[in-house]
Amino acid sequence: MNGFLDRLLQNGADLLATAQGSAERWAEELRAEERRFIQMIVWVGITFLFGATALLLLSGLVLALVPAHWRIQGLGVLAALYLAAFIALALGLRRRLAQPARLPVTTTVVFLAQVLAALPRLVRHKSDPSS
Repeated sequence: MNGFLDRLLQNGADLLATAQGSAERWAEELRAEERRFIQMIVWVGITFLFGATALLLLSGLVLALVPAHWRIQGLGVLAALYLAAFIALALGLRRRLAQPARLPVTTTVVFLAQVLAALPRLVRHKSDPSS
């Protein structure tokens, strides 16, 4: 009976060690994802700021080069172009948001698959009376 309890305790300790390793890997992957997400938000913000500034300056330049009596029509054309670009971007964003989120957890999945593949060997090794 004592051998059974020892094996049970050892299997429990092995299981806890495996779970701890898996949890540590998940936590590290989530920290990496958080860093990448924050970097992406910063880059998107900077890109939007510079893009809006460039668009404003370019629009002003185009309107300044157009003869005075055509400026209203030029402004209408620019507004139509901006509206078309906005609609295209909004539809693209809507399509992108409709897709399910994917976390890159391939290393954890591979690790768990290796653990599951090794479990039968561990159980056989632990139940072998010669060890």
